[in-house]
Amino acid sequence: MNRLKLIIIFIAIILFGLVNTESVIGASQHIDIKYITSYSAKSMGGVIPLKIYFDRQQNELYVGSQSKEIAVINEDGMIVHRIPLADSPKLLCVNKNGNIYISDNKGGISILNYRGEYIKNLDLSAVPDSTLLAIQSFHVDENEHLYIGDGRLSRIIVLDSSGNFLYQFGKKGSGEGEFLNAKAITTDAERLYLIDPPLFRVSVYDKKDGRFLYMFGQISSLFGGFSMPSSIDTDGKRLFVVDTNRAMVIVFDREGKPIIEFGGVGRNPDSLSWPSDIKVDGNGKIYVCDTGNGRIQIYELIDVQQIDEVKPPETVESGKAAEPIEVEPVIEKIIVK
Repeated sequence: MNRLKLIIIFIAIILFGLVNTESVIGASQHIDIKYITSYSAKSMGGVIPLKIYFDRQQNELYVGSQSKEIAVINEDGMIVHRIPLADSPKLLCVNKNGNIYISDNKGGISILNYRGEYIKNLDLSAVPDSTLLAIQSFHVDENEHLYIGDGRLSRIIVLDSSGNFLYQFGKKGSGEGEFLNAKAITTDAERLYLIDPPLFRVSVYDKKDGRFLYMFGQISSLFGGFSMPSSIDTDGKRLFVVDTNRAMVIVFDREGKPIIEFGGVGRNPDSLSWPSDIKVDGNGKIYVCDTGNGRIQIYELIDVQQIDEVKPPETVESGKAAEPIEVEPVIEKIIVK
């Protein structure tokens, strides 16, 4: 008899819980990519893109060309300025004052003003072992600190806005905090991110002191994998990596988890061929240097909020008493041997 009472109570509890279940709303967020347009060599007046940089202060795109010049393009896709150079720029960035940093043919860094007029060569003599320096990448952050990737000694050199040496970090190797190649670097407010193609990974450091934080990446042709990572940029929330061999742009969160990838080999409007560089503006637009197709591809990053709602079962109308739930008695058949 006691067992029969327990069974009846258990069934009543279950039915009561079902009647009083509240609605459950599950929200998830995912990223979509939308192709916007292309800047072809023809539309850029014969400019064949080699390197790109987006100036978030002026909302202008700087395009380093194989034809030994830099083209400055506004938000409407119009060339507003062309800067002739002695050689094709292998590296390019712009500080918040509009000064342009480019690699020169002597292995140094030249600084031009926003009109393209020569200012000076950066004096790197105070950098330890400066005669061994092999500049492979550089990047200017929001504080105008200059970060230089040294491919020979596997180190990152940090200079202040006046070009004074501050500190350096890094070591040649494949362990934590070590790297073999400083192909590309970028920063956000707190971190420095370094692309290391031979090790198929991204190394992440605290940019205040160069302390190693973590690393991610693996060689793979599957989702989120690297084959020939060549460039990286960030919007402060996500990381954007160009993989030249896969002809893909891979988007990661700040901790290195892949979110989405797009591109693929081809000449279609939304495809890529040997992409070599990537930059992100402050409004969700992504600029990819599509070297193999001689153009710049522009995409838009879209945050999509998905809300899935589970509707609750019908409840008793206000002011009306619920009808009693009738529970059929449960009779256990006890077999006595």
